[in-house]
Amino acid sequence: MKVHVLDENYQYVDDKLGLRVGNKIRLLADLKLYNIVNSENSDIYIVRSYPNDKSGLYFLGLMAGLLLFVVLHDNIKLTQENEVLNDRIIESNRILMDSLIAEVSDYIIKVAPESTLSGEVVVDKCLEYDLDPAFVLAQAQLESHFGTRGLARRTNSVWNVYAYDGVSYDGVPIQGKYLSPDDSIEPYMQMMTKNYLKESSTDDLLIAFVNNSGNRYASDKNYEVRLKSIYNEIQCSTEISKLYKSIIKGVAI
Repeated sequence: MKVHVLDENYQYVDDKLGLRVGNKIRLLADLKLYNIVNSENSDIYIVRSYPNDKSGLYFLGLMAGLLLFVVLHDNIKLTQENEVLNDRIIESNRILMDSLIAEVSDYIIKVAPESTLSGEVVVDKCLEYDLDPAFVLAQAQLESHFGTRGLARRTNSVWNVYAYDGVSYDGVPIQGKYLSPDDSIEPYMQMMTKNYLKESSTDDLLIAFVNNSGNRYASDKNYEVRLKSIYNEIQCSTEISKLYKSIIKGVAI
């Protein structure tokens, strides 16, 4: 909104006094300094209600400055309130993140104390790729007990990516072997988002774990039943999914 100041003959006095002050222009109107004569296209045109002399213009300038001060003060106050709210949200999200990492780490340690898989890295990558950590943990537990059983003990491929049924360590390609279990997290999630989750959700995969072409993740016919059982156990015994959903929704506590 822009304010245009006119004299008694409806001629422009000084557009420099045209302040973008919204409805606060009525503050000066209440003080009888001018009359609002028209409003169109979000602009207001006002006429001075005092004689055309320098003292009048000077006084109008003072009052316009006062009005500007009021507007700036309100804007500063609003900015400060927003900063407080943002700080509270940031702090709340930090608490949620710390809690989620602790929940994920505790679950891994409880199930597989010897695992070196990092709960923090799992959480970070789940947020990056928008994957439910409860689902990710359930499959990691089913596939290799968090990297502590089967071929994954040598490949460090927690989700057995590239480790097809019956394949030996030498038969696993180099891209399926990692220096640490943590290094296998992102390749797994990249594969999931590209090959399995373009048109399906993790809930769909708990029913039929097939890729975009309809091929199964595992040959075990009971794979989905076993996976869902572990997933449900995580849901019932932890706050992992609840915390994750709160973080991605930006909920403050």
